Amino acid sequence: IPIEQNSEVHAAASGEVEAVVDNGMGYNYLILKHSGYVTLYGHLLSFAVEEGQEVAEGQVIGYTGGQKGTPGAGQISTGPHLHFEIIAGGEHRDPLPYLPFMAELKIAGRDS
Repeated sequence: IPIEQNSEVHAAASGEVEAVVDNGMGYNYLILKHSGYVTLYGHLLSFAVEEGQEVAEGQVIGYTGGQKGTPGAGQISTGPHLHFEIIAGGEHRDPLPYLPFMAELKIAGRDS
């Protein structure tokens, strides 16, 4: 998701912070555990939460990175962005059905 460097990242849904991984200049990410799935937020410049912390939907959990040569970008990132994933049952899933505020969103060119 393209976004300006150091923008707020908000929790997609309420849950518990399962992992905060700070690899310095490498790929930084955090994982939130929800009921039946987890969300992963990658290329973070910095974090606003700690492992084990409960978070509310919409709460600021970190700040975007991805700009080459900055913390959290990793070696192949080419610009500021947020890497967002939903994982359920060990598989990567389309995020729309899992996000309450996005479930009814209609996307042009999408059949479902």
